Amino acid sequence: MAVRIFTILICLSAPFATFCQQNGEYDDYFAGLASLEYKNYDHAIGDFTKALETNKNEYSVYLNRAESYYSLHKFDLAITDFRKADQLRPGVATYRIACCYAALGNTKEATASLETHLRSEYKLPESKIKLDKSFTGIENSAEWKNLWLNDWYNKQEQALADANYLLSNKKYNDALETLDNLLSQKKKFSEGYYLRAKVFELLNDDKNALTDYSEAINNNKNNPGYYIDRAKLYIRLEKYQQALADLNKALDLEPLNIHLYPDIAMVQSKMKEYKKAIVNLELYLKFFDHDDACLCQAGVCRFDLQQYDAAIEYFNQALELNKGVAKYYNSRAYAYSMKNDYKDAENDFSMSLDLLPKDATVYYGRGMVRLLLEKKNDACKDFERAANLGNNDAVKQLEINCH
Repeated sequence: MAVRIFTILICLSAPFATFCQQNGEYDDYFAGLASLEYKNYDHAIGDFTKALETNKNEYSVYLNRAESYYSLHKFDLAITDFRKADQLRPGVATYRIACCYAALGNTKEATASLETHLRSEYKLPESKIKLDKSFTGIENSAEWKNLWLNDWYNKQEQALADANYLLSNKKYNDALETLDNLLSQKKKFSEGYYLRAKVFELLNDDKNALTDYSEAINNNKNNPGYYIDRAKLYIRLEKYQQALADLNKALDLEPLNIHLYPDIAMVQSKMKEYKKAIVNLELYLKFFDHDDACLCQAGVCRFDLQQYDAAIEYFNQALELNKGVAKYYNSRAYAYSMKNDYKDAENDFSMSLDLLPKDATVYYGRGMVRLLLEKKNDACKDFERAANLGNNDAVKQLEINCH
């Protein structure tokens, strides 16, 4: 089973969350999250243990340390931490306790914990539980079979599961029909509106998707996921102010969800608020310094601030982690160009084209630096390729420089 990373909910507002991060109050917790994500489990356990020295009543710290123990197959220690988390927030860890007992071959305790989970507000869909490989070793037992003799899901939950199944099999119209019928019977069902919004998006019906995301939020204003996914739709529709408002609301609900910061920074960059964006990116990168996409994002932000040396350093770090992304070379090429380092820019444009050989913009960029390097013939060849790929600026350069 994939490791779950839970976000601690301590601070009261997004501005205070930023204050907490800037002052290092939760550095051990964030370091633990990063170590867990990078599968450095022993280090994560140490970080979470330090975090508990100042946050002994935070269930999420216990949850994440438990996940670290689980990944190391230290199931007894994981159970201890999951139980502590469950004492602080009843029901939150019963499913993972069941997974631990299943791993230990203790069928009785596994099914008992799973029954407690099925009675809780955190109940997962039946299909997810039955497909979870954690329970492979006990699924033929009498206890497991007896557990599923009960009806744990009401008609609305069953209909939602049916719609999810249809959606996963790309039967979007059938899923839509199922959800229409469900919502005609239960009009204040936030999960139904949320899932139907997903279906509408897949059917390229953005208007109805937006309506259903909003209806889901109207019926449940405390689910951060609803705001995050509506924000993603707003971003696609280039409605950045609304997207930022939704992401900030999600951060209000999950004040230390550090993974929201790159998304917020991206929207701020779209709004040309580069100084705010770089603050959020660097807060995130303080811990998740192996995120090459975020490193490139920070480089682009520094470029937009006309801080070209800093931009190049971020692009260098991104490329050290992943040399297979054309955008990283392309972005660094433009930064080199702004420093009049045309030879390095030419090399990076060429590396970008090795990875993405039909990018008209890159051919155009390389053509421009080749002009400055007095390689007119090569520049004209690049402009011609770019023009053939539909770049209008390259057409103009052909007229000016190549005839």
